[in-house]
Amino acid sequence: MYKEFMQEYIDLGHMKIASLSISRPRYYILRQPVIKEECVSTKLRVVFDASSKTSNGHSLNDILHTGPKLQQDLRDILIRWRKHKIAMTAYIEKMNRQVKLDSEYQLLHSILWRKNKNDSIQTYELTTVTYDTAPAVFLAIRTMGQLA
Repeated sequence: MYKEFMQEYIDLGHMKIASLSISRPRYYILRQPVIKEECVSTKLRVVFDASSKTSNGHSLNDILHTGPKLQQDLRDILIRWRKHKIAMTAYIEKMNRQVKLDSEYQLLHSILWRKNKNDSIQTYELTTVTYDTAPAVFLAIRTMGQLA
């Protein structure tokens, strides 16, 4: 399941092999698969750890701006729903991964990966917002608001 998850990241263009010729600092995001056998729909969730400290004592989440809170209070949403005859909802699949990272900042979202133990380890860059980073919620909601 983990290999399939990572392959989907590659197939969808959500990560790419990094160009190691760039001489700027790179941040490697740690990740681990979390398996929940009792879940019917999503047995595997990959947790990205952008809070892991580097040798200088800072993590990626420490230096990223989170943005203001854009979520509305649930009470306000429910009251507004009652004012209309029709309400609509939507599910946006892989919402954070629909938001592209500027190529300048992709090297700060690097990971190490190899599909099989006999393959050489390669550096990849995530090309979309990673859902366990500090600004992920803000970026996803802000993008939806702008598109709407």
